Amino acid sequence: IGSPGTARKAITVAASTKQDDVAIFSSAGPVIGSNFGFVKPDVTAPGVDICAAQFDDRWNDRLCLDDQHIAISGTSMAAPHVAGAVALLKQKNRNWNPEQIKMALKNTTVDLQEIPFIQGSGRINALAAFLSAQPPIAALNTGGETFGVVSIEGTATAPGPLLYSLYYSQGILSDPLQGTLLFQSNSPVENGVLFSSFDLRSLRDGFYVVQLKVQDTHSGITSNAFSIL
Repeated sequence: IGSPGTARKAITVAASTKQDDVAIFSSAGPVIGSNFGFVKPDVTAPGVDICAAQFDDRWNDRLCLDDQHIAISGTSMAAPHVAGAVALLKQKNRNWNPEQIKMALKNTTVDLQEIPFIQGSGRINALAAFLSAQPPIAALNTGGETFGVVSIEGTATAPGPLLYSLYYSQGILSDPLQGTLLFQSNSPVENGVLFSSFDLRSLRDGFYVVQLKVQDTHSGITSNAFSIL
């Protein structure tokens, strides 16, 4: 995935079919360029044969509904679904910041049985997100090519009592949820450092997926973030 989908704070959207399969044209992560190691997309949304208003007489062979609408496919058709869901969440929760809205969308997705580099967290469920409570925040800032002993940096916060866990697994296509526990804490994160001494020297060369799981132990709500080392 390239620019502008590489932006860390953006909601990068993959496209899905009506059958809840990720569209073949939808780009897979991780990102390329200077942010390599950052896992995208964030979520998936419908983006195949979306009936939309026609411009001028473009794509007359794709008419749908009437002669003023055409069926188009692309991530450009998926992203507006997410923008609409964001607007609904912000209307209901006016004090939520962008990270909380993003996490609410990611926490309530439908799993399409794909790895995070393809589906993100899954296909959005606008109603479930709208009905959800304030989520904990999980964000990883450490990624890319690293050596020796490294710090894992990021954000872990929760509305209630906090518990965060770091896992790692080898292989760019590994299932991060089956990773090895690296570190766990219920203390507030200081200076953005989740874990200060991950010794990579004991690991074999290659790609490693790092997962951050942040839980509000009062509500039981969990948020996840991923990066690649």
